Amino acid sequence: MLRLIGSHYHFRRAVPVAVQARLGRTEISLSLQTQSKLVARERAAALYARTGALFEKAKTMETDLSREGLIALLTEQGKIIAEQEELLTLADDAFRAEKRALQADHAMTLMD
Repeated sequence: MLRLIGSHYHFRRAVPVAVQARLGRTEISLSLQTQSKLVARERAAALYARTGALFEKAKTMETDLSREGLIALLTEQGKIIAEQEELLTLADDAFRAEKRALQADHAMTLMD
């Protein structure tokens, strides 16, 4: 589930054989963009739940997917990835804001 590649953690989950053809991949792998194992575990848990729901949805769809059904499934997969990237961007923004606040607090302490 978690892999440390370089200095950042990555999420990896094998796609079940039954839905590999429908999703067009054998695994889902995304950077969690963190060096913290605790933060990585939280992010990975959320992704694990989302990918699990995607796999279940893919399993319950008809054997012969219509073009629209396939597009809907791939759109859901793309949505999971896009939401994860947005979440990481927001987390980075929050970190930078907290860092600026700490720096300002430190500067105020030095001025006193």
